[in-house]
Amino acid sequence: MGAPPLRLVDVPAAARIDETFGWFPASVVVAGVLGVIGAVITAIQEGGFDLPMLQLTGGAIVAIFVFGFWEFWRRKRRTSVVLSPDRRLAIYRKGQLAGVATFDQVTHFRLSPINTLRECMLFGVVGVGGILTGLASIAGPKPSLAVWTLAGGVGGCMALISTVWSRVMCSHYYIPKGNHTETVVLRRSDLSRVGWPMT
Repeated sequence: MGAPPLRLVDVPAAARIDETFGWFPASVVVAGVLGVIGAVITAIQEGGFDLPMLQLTGGAIVAIFVFGFWEFWRRKRRTSVVLSPDRRLAIYRKGQLAGVATFDQVTHFRLSPINTLRECMLFGVVGVGGILTGLASIAGPKPSLAVWTLAGGVGGCMALISTVWSRVMCSHYYIPKGNHTETVVLRRSDLSRVGWPMT
């Protein structure tokens, strides 16, 4: 194998696998935005914010910024890997070659089907239940409560989609990072495309 390119932009797109993510942080952001809208509606209806509502709204705003930053930060710093013909792995971080590993240094982390089912059931109940309840009560005397319920429902549905994507449609691996390892989530379709030996 020749030396891999030092920059990711010099690697053909068809030869590389980019780390992927679910949308859990994004689901928190969306739920938080809807929650803040619900709080504003409540304040309009009741003539202002009381202390508990201020605390709840403040928590939602903090969550929006924290999880929004997390979502942006991790997607801008995703890891990419390139499989060579001799089955070595070039690892790229921040667009630059970070190292070359053998598959003896890579561990396939097999997720528990039971935990996946639990997550799907939890987020499914919260998501579908929240949306149905919110829609049923949106025309009621307290639409703000309906918006809060919808916030939980939309967030739950997004978390459910995230779980299905990251735990069912992708595989998880530990790869070297300095003296430690990091977990990367890779699309199974991409692994099949490049002939990944550990699936």
